[in-house]
Amino acid sequence: MSFFYRNVAASIFPSILWHTDDPTVHLTFDDGPHPNATPIVLDILKSRRLKGTFFLLGENVGRYPDLVREINNQGHAVGNHGLTHASLLLKRFSWQSRQILETNKIIRETIGITPRFFRPPFGRFDRSTMKAASCHGLKTVMWDVDARDYSTSGIQAIIRRVCRQTVPGSVVLFHDNDSTSATLPDYLNPILDNLERRNLKFSPLVL
Repeated sequence: MSFFYRNVAASIFPSILWHTDDPTVHLTFDDGPHPNATPIVLDILKSRRLKGTFFLLGENVGRYPDLVREINNQGHAVGNHGLTHASLLLKRFSWQSRQILETNKIIRETIGITPRFFRPPFGRFDRSTMKAASCHGLKTVMWDVDARDYSTSGIQAIIRRVCRQTVPGSVVLFHDNDSTSATLPDYLNPILDNLERRNLKFSPLVL
């Protein structure tokens, strides 16, 4: 997370969920469902009996509805990540609202559940974003630990970063998308091994 988000935005926007008071860690996965990456995440979590939160893109829900049903059937939480992964920052309120509303509609039609959480694509937002999410009954969620698993920093850097920063209540950002599908097991398993050795517990996001 950038200096701005860690030190400035969290104080300016206290209604946004950056970290929880729970004694558990919240594993979150953005950009899915993805035909290759999402099944990998689901298999890893299932093997460890862990539950996470998947922030889904509306257009991907439409493409891969069976994966969304599997996420829901396995007991994971589902959040709204916008329709097309376009940045909402400084866009018209009506356009931002449609991105959120259409995604809610697609998810509801797929699994019969309306999401309760929203995460803006790229983590970029403004006051209109928060207003649009709130108008559709969603709480905006960011994170306090960014795996940066989409980057080229290397597997060991990802592992060190997440293991060093994660504490009880952390909201950890991962991705299940094209950029991570080939490497997910290489960093997610060691990270979870480390956190479990520290006796940290896990839970999906709930209101």
